[in-house]
Amino acid sequence: MTLVAWQADKRGVRSWAALSCFVLSGIGFVVQGALPSHAFKARYAALCVTVPFIFATNPPQLSWLTANIADTGVMTLALPLNQSIGQIGQLIGIYIYKPSEAPAYPTGHFTNAGFLLTGAAVTLLLCYIYTRRNGVLQSGERRWQL
Repeated sequence: MTLVAWQADKRGVRSWAALSCFVLSGIGFVVQGALPSHAFKARYAALCVTVPFIFATNPPQLSWLTANIADTGVMTLALPLNQSIGQIGQLIGIYIYKPSEAPAYPTGHFTNAGFLLTGAAVTLLLCYIYTRRNGVLQSGERRWQL
């Protein structure tokens, strides 16, 4: 997580760091959901690869958010709102892993994959929008950060 955040800030590619983490963790959950329930070693290996990328999405997202907010008054609302909305996933998480589906938990894994890949699509859409907006800015105007 620290390595991803450090490289994202160093190179100024916060959106692409978040996007890659979303995609890698989403693919990891698709793999976990598709594996048979008796393939414990493969599912554990996929989990070990997937989990770090899930947590690595947050630092680049927050730094990307703060880099694109010009007003500190807005920032004091945007950051807690971002974190609060993100906590809804923890509430959902306890219901998507159904005990009746143990030990494979396909509903939980595919639901996580769906949300992560949707996050990747939204991040890609924002990159597209910001790139288009940067193209029409006059010289000297504040550019949207990617």
